[in-house]
Amino acid sequence: MLKLLESKKLHRLVNYNLQLLKEIISEQLTSLSESPFLKINRPNGDPLMTLLEILSPEAIVVNLQGETKEEIIAELSKLVAKNCQIANSDDIFQAVIEREKIMSTGIGDGIAIPHGKSDSVDKLVAALGTRRRGVDFEALDGEPAYVFFLLVSPTNISGPHIKALARISRHLKNEEFKKR
Repeated sequence: MLKLLESKKLHRLVNYNLQLLKEIISEQLTSLSESPFLKINRPNGDPLMTLLEILSPEAIVVNLQGETKEEIIAELSKLVAKNCQIANSDDIFQAVIEREKIMSTGIGDGIAIPHGKSDSVDKLVAALGTRRRGVDFEALDGEPAYVFFLLVSPTNISGPHIKALARISRHLKNEEFKKR
């Protein structure tokens, strides 16, 4: 009985810590959302959009369960679908996997930015996940990825998708950002 109570206590503590980490990530993203570095041009010429317009706190997972590149992409695709009220995440998953076949989106330094285009979304959307144990994403540096930033844009829009990729990549590789 004592072991069961200790196990439940440990489980609550782990869940609390994961929730706390998610809140810290959300706060960091919120503080960064006003940075001109993270502003992205809209396709219709309206004012610049911020990172939080494409990534909501509900689309952040601190402890991804997937153990392979495909499982991570599937998990993040489901998260985007759920967050955008899309009934089926398969289109998103397939779009990202097809892009991944062209060239790996593991950019090194423990970071992967899988992305693709799908008719399932009507605007640029994102999901962010982390995993304590790295996943082989065939990164340029040969190291596993621990941070995964999934981007999906509509098939008929290119500009914001490419700019978001470049800015997110630069920011995630920035030494000062990594220290936070």
